[in-house]
Amino acid sequence: MLLALALVASMLPGFDTSAGPIACCPATRPAETGVADSRGGIVTDIDNATLKRLHANGVVVVDIRRPDEWKETGVIAGSRLITLFTDERGRVNPAFMPDFSKTVSPDDAVVIVCRTGSRSSFLADALARQMRYSKVYNLRHGILGWIGAGNEVVALR
Repeated sequence: MLLALALVASMLPGFDTSAGPIACCPATRPAETGVADSRGGIVTDIDNATLKRLHANGVVVVDIRRPDEWKETGVIAGSRLITLFTDERGRVNPAFMPDFSKTVSPDDAVVIVCRTGSRSSFLADALARQMRYSKVYNLRHGILGWIGAGNEVVALR
């Protein structure tokens, strides 16, 4: 997992890998408690109820999946769709950081969503630790957990 995150970080313009390895321990990060790092912001794993509350309070939700995944499952209403990986092989979308930066500033809170919570966890850690985003949330079980709990999605055509 560390290698995958380091690879993501190295491929995104603006990520600083000179500060050492990117520590990423999503499996050990406490749920709904922020983990701060001296080099960056705070990452918090959240559940569906917390996502609903944050989204209702205006926190931006960014779905980083691919367009084919959005079409397969639908998306959370009002979420911003910005693809991180362009294909199943993990090629990073070169437009990701410029598009993300136009949508969310480092001082804004943001929820990151993917299919299961894995890719979004890696990205959340990289945003907080390398890009210095101050408050990053990861939807713990991703869109599949959201749908599995009976929450609504918007279909894409």
